Amino acid sequence: MNIMETAREIEVLDSVDVLVAGGGVAGCTAAISAADAGAKVLLVERNGCLGGVLTSNIIPNLLNNHVSADFEQLLSGVPRRIIERLTAMGGCVRDWDKPQAKLVIDEQKLKIVLIDMLQEAGVTVFTHVLAASPIMEGQTVKGLFLETKVGRRAVLAKVTVDCTGEADIAAQTGCPMRVTKGTASLAFKMSGFDGEDFYQYFREHPDEFPKNHDGIRGFEDFETNWKEYGDFYFPHRGGRKFPLVQEAIIRGEYSKTRGKLFGLDMMCLIGLKGLNDLSVNTMLWRLPSLAPLDYSEAELESQKACYYIADFLVRTVPGFRNAHISQISQDMGVRVSRAIEGEKTLWIEDVTSAAPVYLDDVIGVRCAKPWSDDGAKDHPFDEDDKGSVQEVSVNGETTADGARFLYEHTVDIAYGILLPRGVENLLVGSGKTASCQPQTTMRCGTNSMKPAQGAGVAAAIAASTGVTTHEVDVRLVQKELLRQGVYLGEGERLRQLGLS
Repeated sequence: MNIMETAREIEVLDSVDVLVAGGGVAGCTAAISAADAGAKVLLVERNGCLGGVLTSNIIPNLLNNHVSADFEQLLSGVPRRIIERLTAMGGCVRDWDKPQAKLVIDEQKLKIVLIDMLQEAGVTVFTHVLAASPIMEGQTVKGLFLETKVGRRAVLAKVTVDCTGEADIAAQTGCPMRVTKGTASLAFKMSGFDGEDFYQYFREHPDEFPKNHDGIRGFEDFETNWKEYGDFYFPHRGGRKFPLVQEAIIRGEYSKTRGKLFGLDMMCLIGLKGLNDLSVNTMLWRLPSLAPLDYSEAELESQKACYYIADFLVRTVPGFRNAHISQISQDMGVRVSRAIEGEKTLWIEDVTSAAPVYLDDVIGVRCAKPWSDDGAKDHPFDEDDKGSVQEVSVNGETTADGARFLYEHTVDIAYGILLPRGVENLLVGSGKTASCQPQTTMRCGTNSMKPAQGAGVAAAIAASTGVTTHEVDVRLVQKELLRQGVYLGEGERLRQLGLS
């Protein structure tokens, strides 16, 4: 049954150059970049804090795609500024730019860094405001309808950037979309954790440490991170190679499934040394849709499972004897769901190419790697419907001979992957909702922030020059990105593009 909503006049709160929907790290990057390019910018966020899944789902890590195989730094522009500010505040592992170090952060301090940087850039921020739907004029987005604590309002914008994470705005414009029925996870924080006790266990049993996951080759890398860099990072899928966990499952003292939940033996554990707490990310729920019943069941059942997992950790795993749950995430992290079909697509074959990938409309670069994210699968540690673990989940991420995680060369990120087909003045700034195949190719932390900076700058240039997002001069966008410190390639490559 459908009903008709009563027609009503909507108060216009503001008119801006660039309107950003979503205040995760991608949305904040897009907003700061647009403001740095001279635009009047408004950012709206549905939660009461900034940082998105990193803060509301307690994921204290910006992933590890910030270097190439020879440890050339690929993090530049606004994302690098965010990390440097966070480090100066004591909120990031101090040696994040060193070989093998992880971008482990204090997610609470990230909230404050983002507030400061947005305010300094002159961005207006609305919290507890939901970007409800696009204001359309034909096939052109003219702004957004917002749901606020005082009712529905509107903001007009020359260009809108969708950084909602699930492409909530793009999906309502009628542009072609892809939908991946992926997995979601809910993390929780445990305080009173003794990282040294955990470390000493593996120092005595180094062969039990999982190898070749999340850029960690084995115990020696973990030891370097813990002793030299100040981060605690036990990788995704680590529990599947951890005898204490697997033997407990065999004895019936723990289960890797609980109702519809699976992957309870993943045991990704992340934290900063000295805080005596860490984030536990060790459950998967295959989310069939974003419909309210599906989403709510996943979140609520996952919250209930946190104490089952924590009790097992306290009873079984070194370092957890005196630990307790101190926080459960307010939001579930959805890995992939909806994404646009863009004017261009970034393919996994580009990322795994043995040679550099150069594109004329480059707005950023990412690392290249010899291994695929499980091909067309939506995540490399998923299980199928029968519960069997995909082989890639346990064999690691290096080449067949275990020689390397990454290539020395890079892959260009095209402006065209941010452009929805058939819709004007809307850009998708979140990496996981840009046009990629498989959809995981640009998801997570630093990867997601790179297209966001391109989107923010392109939005500002389009607004200031009076053209649409499809008509914008990409060379002007690239010049502004370079001015903002974004790495687009070495000198010869920039000369080929007419940028130096």
